[in-house]
Amino acid sequence: MAVDSIKFGKNVKSLREYLGLSQKSFGELLSISTRSIAYIEAGKSSLKRDMMNKFLEFFYIYNASDLGESIVIIPKDLKDKLIAYHKPKNEHFIRLLLLQPKIPHAIRYKLLPSTFFDKPRETNQIRIFFEQHGWVYDGDTLSKALCRSKTLLKITPHSRKSNTNLYSRLQQ
Repeated sequence: MAVDSIKFGKNVKSLREYLGLSQKSFGELLSISTRSIAYIEAGKSSLKRDMMNKFLEFFYIYNASDLGESIVIIPKDLKDKLIAYHKPKNEHFIRLLLLQPKIPHAIRYKLLPSTFFDKPRETNQIRIFFEQHGWVYDGDTLSKALCRSKTLLKITPHSRKSNTNLYSRLQQ
C-alpha cells in the first residue's frame, strides 16, 4: 500500500507532540536519528517499509492507512494506551511519558481542552491547575509561556489588578 509521506509525517509529528516527546527522545525510543525523524515529519523522506513499521509498532493502535490520512484522530487516552502496551517491554518509554511536560505542551494538550479554561484565568490559577496534575511550573516562566501562546490564547489586561493578565481560549 502506498502511503503519502507528507501526510504520514504530519501525523507522526502530531502524535509525537501530543505525547510531549522531543524529536531526540522519540528517535531514541525508535532507534532512529533525530535528523531522520525531522525529515520524515517534514515529508522529505521516502518511507521504507522497515522505517514505517517502527512507527506503526510504536503507535500500535494505528495502521499505515490511518497515518496516511489527512488528519489522524488522536484519542484522549492515547498516552494511557501506549503506556499499557509498552510497559512490559520498554521501561525507558514509560519514564519519558511520565516526565513533566514542557509548558507549551501542557498549555496545548492539558489546559486548552479542559473545562477549567472555559473562563478567563490568571497565571496563578493556571499554575495551581497544573499543580493538581502533578506539574510544578514557576509563575514567571509560566506567564512568559502564556504570553508567547498568542495564536492559542486571548490575553487581556486584568480590569482591577495592574500588571496582571487574564488568559482565555481563543474562540475559533
